[in-house]
Amino acid sequence: MDFKRNFIIFVFLILSFFLFKVWKRENILSQNSTMHTHVSQKKFFKNYSNSTKKMINLSTDVLSLNVNLFGGDIEGADLLKYKKNLKEIKPFTLLKCTKNFFYKIVSGLSGKEGIDFLKLKKRPMYQTTSGLFRLKKNENILKVPLFWKLKSGIIYVKTFILKKGCYDFDIEYTIYNPLNKKLNVTLFSEIQQTSIFPKFFKNTWKDFFSLKTYKGAAYSCDKKNYTKYSFDEIKKNRKFFFSTKSGWISMLQQYFSVASILKHSKKNFIYSYFLKNNTSVLGTISKNKIVLPHSIQKFSSKIWIGPSIYKYLSNVAKHLNLIIDYGWFWFLSQFFLKILLFFYSFINSWGITIILITVCLRSIMFPLIKWQYSSVNKMKKIQPKISQIKKNFFNDSLKMNQEILKLYQKEEINPFSSFIPILIQMPIFLALYHVLIEAIELRHASFLFWIQDLSAQDPYYILPILMGISMIVMNFNIPKMETDDLSQKMIYFVPLIFTIFFSCFPSGLVLYYLVSNVVTIIQQKMIYFLLKKNT
Repeated sequence: MDFKRNFIIFVFLILSFFLFKVWKRENILSQNSTMHTHVSQKKFFKNYSNSTKKMINLSTDVLSLNVNLFGGDIEGADLLKYKKNLKEIKPFTLLKCTKNFFYKIVSGLSGKEGIDFLKLKKRPMYQTTSGLFRLKKNENILKVPLFWKLKSGIIYVKTFILKKGCYDFDIEYTIYNPLNKKLNVTLFSEIQQTSIFPKFFKNTWKDFFSLKTYKGAAYSCDKKNYTKYSFDEIKKNRKFFFSTKSGWISMLQQYFSVASILKHSKKNFIYSYFLKNNTSVLGTISKNKIVLPHSIQKFSSKIWIGPSIYKYLSNVAKHLNLIIDYGWFWFLSQFFLKILLFFYSFINSWGITIILITVCLRSIMFPLIKWQYSSVNKMKKIQPKISQIKKNFFNDSLKMNQEILKLYQKEEINPFSSFIPILIQMPIFLALYHVLIEAIELRHASFLFWIQDLSAQDPYYILPILMGISMIVMNFNIPKMETDDLSQKMIYFVPLIFTIFFSCFPSGLVLYYLVSNVVTIIQQKMIYFLLKKNT
């Protein structure tokens, strides 16, 4: 009995297994049939296309993408929440393709059974149900599928999945394989940009003295969290191709960035090359993907097109926030940015926020400044003695230096003490300087009556002139070691040069230096009052 029962169970399991296989195959065929029905109104091209261009538009509340059905590449991107400039209502265009310039994202499937052959310029001409797709107010996700079918019956679907309020989105590839053989494909994604910029990307003559921020490529991999890779390096044929488990590639400029993020895998690849039409290319390739016979497989990649906002980038991918160029003291810059955002959450004015953080920093550094001016005051007192030593040992420089050092020891003065506070303050000022230059939060942020954009130059040069005057007042307050014609001229000459340079700087940065100078003048008065009181 036990033998018969076990035999029946064994036969039942075998039949169940084969019935499941048949059901699975029929289910695949049924889904393929559904796909045929869904796109029956459109004819699939039997051959690859290499000359046709047909655009469709995908829009959410923050992004507007122009996608070319030839390959499904993103050839245009507008950031709807950001204006091109204050005088225009048009949104800021990040990706754009014209006759002499293009900045786009090229993505697709390569490999043995891939359908994108970039070198041969053979790409699929996808089909879709409409030319315009909009995210409705009551929806959170917009899915736009593009279809392509081969003669063999394999169907490829490239789906753009955009989310409400998000600048990152997924590109999902679905492969329907009705054949008796497995398929091998790899996912690739490239960011391509012309290295020679047209007029609408170039600055005016007023920006000749302005601050130059980094515009180029960057990437992240297992070995390096963040590496810049300039267009010049790519142009000089410094190609690279290496493997990594995770990471991203990016092309960035002031305030905005484009990135392609790798899915974590045992082996992905990052590469670069340069095209003959002055185009720099940074790309990623996934490991080989297998689509089993009579099955459906889905693969996806993530794209970022948007503003370089620290908290957004941190949530999209690991180390992606590093594309905001904060210089050598990036850790201090990130700290100051958090403080700025904290103040702004209560005040809701970037101008007042800059004033407050400047006053706070100068107040914290008051002991250092007091030490600096105290040292200068001591040096001023012994200046007549130093002058006398120089006269006495005019022909003997060695003896002169020895006597001056003895004088310093006797008076308990460190000749370098006045420079130490400056060295300590430099990292703080440089870090805050980078924050004010790179923070997109200041872009088109208004302050006072005539300043409508803290990221732009002062249109009437009022702040730079006030800053120059404040520098003159500061120089007059500093004790002079020797009074000669050159020293007197420098009091006016240096502020004049700084005024010219700062007239081209963003008004937010000029505001910071102006307030810093005003606070320093007040501190100078306090310090000299205390020094006179103690003497």
